[in-house]
Amino acid sequence: MKLVDDAELLRAVADFCAQFARVALQLDDAHLSQAFALVRALAPHCRGCALFVLGDSAHSPCCADEVAALHAGAQAIVHVGPTCLSTPSSLPILIVTAEPSPPPLGESAVDLSALPPDVSRVLCDPQSHRLCAHLIATRLPQLEPPPAPPAVLLPGGALRPPPLASSEEETVLFVGRPGPRVDEIALTRRVFLFDADALALREYTAATSRSLARRLFLVEKAKAARIVGIVVGTLSTAGFAAAADRLRALVLQAGLKPYVLLMGKLSAAKLGNFPHVDAFALVACPLAQTTASRDFPRPLLTAFELEVALSQRPFLPRAPGAFDFAALLDEPLPPPPDEPVYSLYDGALHSRARGQKQLALAYSSPAADALALGSFRGLDADAPVEAAAARPGRGGVAAKLVGIEGGEVR
Repeated sequence: MKLVDDAELLRAVADFCAQFARVALQLDDAHLSQAFALVRALAPHCRGCALFVLGDSAHSPCCADEVAALHAGAQAIVHVGPTCLSTPSSLPILIVTAEPSPPPLGESAVDLSALPPDVSRVLCDPQSHRLCAHLIATRLPQLEPPPAPPAVLLPGGALRPPPLASSEEETVLFVGRPGPRVDEIALTRRVFLFDADALALREYTAATSRSLARRLFLVEKAKAARIVGIVVGTLSTAGFAAAADRLRALVLQAGLKPYVLLMGKLSAAKLGNFPHVDAFALVACPLAQTTASRDFPRPLLTAFELEVALSQRPFLPRAPGAFDFAALLDEPLPPPPDEPVYSLYDGALHSRARGQKQLALAYSSPAADALALGSFRGLDADAPVEAAAARPGRGGVAAKLVGIEGGEVR
């Protein structure tokens, strides 16, 4: 999609920029090549506003890079591309999803026969709202389309829309792409996914989702952690500092050692610099949680998943907040388990009461006991031993040693 060919988009961006003296344009990789043409098209309508382009974001591209914009003295940001709708910390943000025109969705092009008649709600991601509205208007007029995403995000607003209430009997149609958004919804309700790329309908359940099975495994693996790294992956999303403090208090409550790390775009090489950390928890927007994969050397959890591993919070059926730390900030910190927790990963019992040691399932070994009772402890510089002249020791092979006096030792 060429941005300069959309007259409505250019008019909305120009009206927004006219309210400020300096505005930063943040474009994702798919639209970055159009930056020069976009600035040239906006220049005649923004004569009192200085425009500059942010070539790359320090964190996830779905979040506005407020730090880079503030370094250049920007008063607002125009964000072009996929967005997580995270509330900004300090600057107003104009959201431009740049969604292309929806394709034909006739009966010959799209098969919706698998959709049950008891669908009660339709949801979509911000990048698929036009497709969702077109699908409902042409094929599903009995359903109500979801509200349009906000065009402008202002600091101090709600962190994100309130999560859906748990309802296992509800059937939902989700229009968009597989990812954390639909994963969280599928935890507590039946979901049918209309893929925005494949233009195909299929049932999407938690039982068949590999990503959810992977996350449950990472939670079990994190139960055996002794050192937990709290990775702050955003400086723009409101509430990130409070979320990091909450996780640090949770780790200390469990009797573990927390490390707080600030990173830009995550990679296995960056996390590999901390081999002594047993598990990481990522404080970032919901869309950035998709970075958890097999490529990372240690488990990379969300804030909610870390609370499941280190406290009494259950993973199911508690779906709201599973991928979004903002849903946890208004809740009290969950208490640690009253009894030691068994980890399926290492087969050990782990106590989460602060000040208590870990309990491991071990067995007695005569060889290990004999080694522990041995008198030799290696060189000790602090041992009270008087200096003495060196003298010859034993020599020869193990079957026939020669002692100090030159005789055989048997």
